[in-house]
Amino acid sequence: MAAAATTEENHVVNSGSESTNGTAPRKIALITGITGQDGSYLTEFLLQKGYEVHGLIRRSSNFNTQRINHIYIDPHNHSKALMKLHYADLTDASSLRRWIDEIHPDEVYNLAAQSHVAVSFEIPDFTADVVATGALRLLEAVRSHIATTGRSHIKYYQAGSSEMFGATPPPQAENTPFHPRSPYAVSKVAAHWYTVNYREAYGIYACNGILFNHESPRRGENFVTRKITRAVGRIKVGLQSKLFLGNLQASRDWGFAGDYVEAMWLMLQQEKPDDYVVATEESHSVEEFLKVSFGYVGLKWEDHVVIDKRYFRPAEVDNLKGDSSKARKVLGWKPKVGFEQLVKMMVDEDVELAKREKVLVDAVENTSFHPRSPYAVSKVAAHWYTVNYREAYGIYACNGILFNHESPCRGENFVTRKITRAVGRIKVGLQSKLFLGNLQASRDWGFAGDYVEAMWLMLQQVKPDDYVVATEESHSVEEFLKVSFGYVGLKWEDHVVIDKRYFRPAEVDNLKGDSSKARKVLGWKPKVGFEQLVKMMVDEDVDLA
Repeated sequence: MAAAATTEENHVVNSGSESTNGTAPRKIALITGITGQDGSYLTEFLLQKGYEVHGLIRRSSNFNTQRINHIYIDPHNHSKALMKLHYADLTDASSLRRWIDEIHPDEVYNLAAQSHVAVSFEIPDFTADVVATGALRLLEAVRSHIATTGRSHIKYYQAGSSEMFGATPPPQAENTPFHPRSPYAVSKVAAHWYTVNYREAYGIYACNGILFNHESPRRGENFVTRKITRAVGRIKVGLQSKLFLGNLQASRDWGFAGDYVEAMWLMLQQEKPDDYVVATEESHSVEEFLKVSFGYVGLKWEDHVVIDKRYFRPAEVDNLKGDSSKARKVLGWKPKVGFEQLVKMMVDEDVELAKREKVLVDAVENTSFHPRSPYAVSKVAAHWYTVNYREAYGIYACNGILFNHESPCRGENFVTRKITRAVGRIKVGLQSKLFLGNLQASRDWGFAGDYVEAMWLMLQQVKPDDYVVATEESHSVEEFLKVSFGYVGLKWEDHVVIDKRYFRPAEVDNLKGDSSKARKVLGWKPKVGFEQLVKMMVDEDVDLA
């Protein structure tokens, strides 16, 4: 079960949770951004320290808890479920205050952010609202809670970033001037000073951790380090051939995220709050990262990397290298994982991931054919002719195995258009009955306008291949009837008559595609959903009628 599926909406926690030995209450930590890379490592760390951990997560149609699913325990198992999740958002001040009041945390870790630098140039307002003003909302919620309850022992951690230094030459330490070079970095600077301000103005125990780049196998795939190691794995097993990158000379101080969460915790264990730089004190370029990662699996990065100017930042940060001497001296912290060890750790994970992906892709695209009509048999023959000419003559030839794709342009003798055409005519009084065959046959129906893009994308790749194109949803003819007739206020049962003449000699009961290869390799995905497609067709056919 995905962790987000059973968040506790009304779980009230007092100032201490019961301990394992009955002598002292557990410490309670509240983490924003718990589902991210840092949040998952920090949660593991705190649970090992005996904490009860509460995480704030955003409502989403898709579960995004994969990084913490392995430590999730159903909250009904109260004695063992020491990690609990609650819906909230840094853009919603009331939710922040409500959960702080209910959870009564001892420590608050603000890790949530729109953390992608390049994306911050595209959505600067949102980035500022979440990263800068979001931190202010959380600080104010903590301050207000302390003022109301008198729980002045609460400690607050603000996740800063080396991006705040920006154009300032290295090495960068706590007293180095900030010169941010992106909306993300500017927002982090604001959050930093909000934290200092609340510490000085209200006496809140609040620390800033200025963490330099920290990576892991859990890093998001749109960050350059993980983008590289993910590509290495896929190239190694033959699922990819090229990797598109921007500035290879940009240098960063890269450490292991699992090491850095310990520094966060250590900051909140000191007698007085303060701000700390956390870094390895080594700087490496993107090109160096490429050399180590590709070289580790016996590949030359020059054979696969293509420079794409679209990935250059509007304002580049050339070199970041931290001076973490204060953290090492005061906190007793130091990194355990070195640069090459980190890169190899990430490559190992992504090679294994690519191998699993390759098995899935091979299984999907190599699903055995079992045609059930002369048309289908002919299509199988055409498929293998295409493969044969590709292999025998080196022709760039692709097979697109497209699942059912419909539109208002569909021929009227196809069941989908036959239905929507009838709906229009019945609605305006030109027809009363619709004769159909097997209503339980299920198909993976998509929009033809989406599918032609996939056809084109297949021919833009470096190497030819075969791809399944599908929505990955299956719906019966009866479901199609319900949506189409219901959309115009009719009951399909009043108009549909089963006619055995429309049953096939050999029925195909269910077709449902797995288009993961097309989505991954081509970057394709359907835009029009099932109900939207049906309603689009009905609208056209009502107007036609």
